[in-house]
Amino acid sequence: MNHLLTNSRLNQGGGVLLLLVGLSACVGEPLTLQPLDAGTANDAGVSDDAPSDGDAQADAALPDGDASEGGDGVMEPLPAGREVALGGFTTAQGCAPCHSASSQSQAMRDIWGDDVSPFNLWQSSMMALSSRDPVWRAVVSAEMVRTPAAAKAIEAECMKCHAPMASRAAEAMGAEVGLETLHTDSALGQLALDGISCTLCHQISPQGLGTEASFSGKFEIAGQGEIYGPYQDVLEGPMVERTGYVPAYAEHISSSALCGSCHVLETPTLAEGGQATGHTFLEQATFLEWRNSVYRTGPDAGAKARDCQHCHMPSTDSLGGPITSSIARRPDGGDFDGVQARAPFRRHTLVGGNVAVLEMIRQARDWIAPDVPEAALLETIRLSRQQLSGELGGRVSVEGVQQFGQVLQIRVAVRHNAGHKFPTGFPSRRMWVRLEVLGQGGQRLFVSGGVDGGGRIVDGQGQPLESELPGGGFQPHYTTITAPHQVQIYEAVMGDPQQNPTTTLLRASNHLKDNRILPEGYSDQGPDAARTAPVGVGLDEDFLNGGDGVVYEVAIDPGQGPVQIKATLFYQSLSARFMAELFELSTPEIDFVKMFYQGTVAQPVEVATDTLDF
Repeated sequence: MNHLLTNSRLNQGGGVLLLLVGLSACVGEPLTLQPLDAGTANDAGVSDDAPSDGDAQADAALPDGDASEGGDGVMEPLPAGREVALGGFTTAQGCAPCHSASSQSQAMRDIWGDDVSPFNLWQSSMMALSSRDPVWRAVVSAEMVRTPAAAKAIEAECMKCHAPMASRAAEAMGAEVGLETLHTDSALGQLALDGISCTLCHQISPQGLGTEASFSGKFEIAGQGEIYGPYQDVLEGPMVERTGYVPAYAEHISSSALCGSCHVLETPTLAEGGQATGHTFLEQATFLEWRNSVYRTGPDAGAKARDCQHCHMPSTDSLGGPITSSIARRPDGGDFDGVQARAPFRRHTLVGGNVAVLEMIRQARDWIAPDVPEAALLETIRLSRQQLSGELGGRVSVEGVQQFGQVLQIRVAVRHNAGHKFPTGFPSRRMWVRLEVLGQGGQRLFVSGGVDGGGRIVDGQGQPLESELPGGGFQPHYTTITAPHQVQIYEAVMGDPQQNPTTTLLRASNHLKDNRILPEGYSDQGPDAARTAPVGVGLDEDFLNGGDGVVYEVAIDPGQGPVQIKATLFYQSLSARFMAELFELSTPEIDFVKMFYQGTVAQPVEVATDTLDF
């Protein structure tokens, strides 16, 4: 790599946090955009040019004449962020003068001198970018097109969690917010563009948290001008003088129940005319999944108990050491006198696994206008990949091979350490196993789970599976796989009231399949078990909490000689099938996403791999 990397401790081992100063190799040359199906597969159905974690990221540029607004030019950029106060909320720019690191201050730095300030780490997270997220905007527009009679209600409902400050402020004013609000530079528009921001999370009241009353974005805002934090006896004066808010200690700010208010989402099922069908669909249940796991906190908590913040807002530095730091600095850049250092000090990285959307935002930053350096986006992308493949992520292993005549029987196991199903959240996410049997010279004798340049899973001839195409079926959960067109895909497949597969959220009434891997400690007698139970796994005895096993039976030529068996676990936050059905529609938001959905965005993340010679 040719770009310049500087780090204060490059000689102190792995896991270092790199400060990207020069980005020439990472940025690269603009790509010529190709249609969605332009990717080609080689003879084994495995893309040779799919990027790995270490490959350079490539920019995309909009070609002359391509349109994202009705065919008459490129989409106007979203407004840049600025400081605004309205309805009891303030955009994050109002917090930055004290809660971002400064070269003149020691505050909000770890022992290595690295920046761990809340504002600087938050600004490149999917929380900060929740309303600028181009895929979210495209999906909302698709739901509106498919159910036009409920379009206004759809916009308003989706803004509750993705633009919550604007949603609450508008409600108090008797106003409406929607996608168009994101294109206005008004005070309400700025609150909307600031996503899930400081004065939203830190003003949520403990009332009803962790109960049905708070789910689906129905949390309560205290409305008393207090900013809740995890520390007692803090210096109040500077915050009161600068912002009018009063800092206050609150235990609930460190609880999973706070996160659960948006990470449990139930939506009504609507017919095309907008009529309610009487069904409801649990679109996301991450908090409920956690509550039925070994990681849950509370009276029956075990040794592994930990809240969401433990993993998504770690209190350790990049080498695993605890962080102790003062929580603010003076607006002029210097340190406050007499302010004590605090521990635990949590990094506001808020990292998940959404590499694809972060990369799309990076490529389309001139239009999405995130108020964040590109180096910070690249770092969050790196941390997201690390989250998927690190200690908390997925693992795959080839556990054993037996030969019966001309058939190899290969046992593969998939495990994970996440505190919820893996993958979790929005149902466009999936994970699958690619199993390869390689002969002499690396010749591919068998492949299940190959992927092409368009991010689609392919069969043995390199053709997309039917399940990758709009209107197709879906791959069942397997205990035994005997052919290349059979692939173990861990996913949630939505079904409509007629039990047809759908990618339209408001048509969904139930899961036709949900074999996402359960968290460790999951019990069919545990809390919320009925709402989070797997679907379509049958009596698979290997499908246990925290993992799954699958057997591959592969016929080989007895004279072939030694073989290598390679299992790879892939994660894709934007499944090819979901995106293909989205692209059947045309709205400005969808057309915009379509221009950037290619290359590194479409390709899955390689989570883990294991090999065994036989």
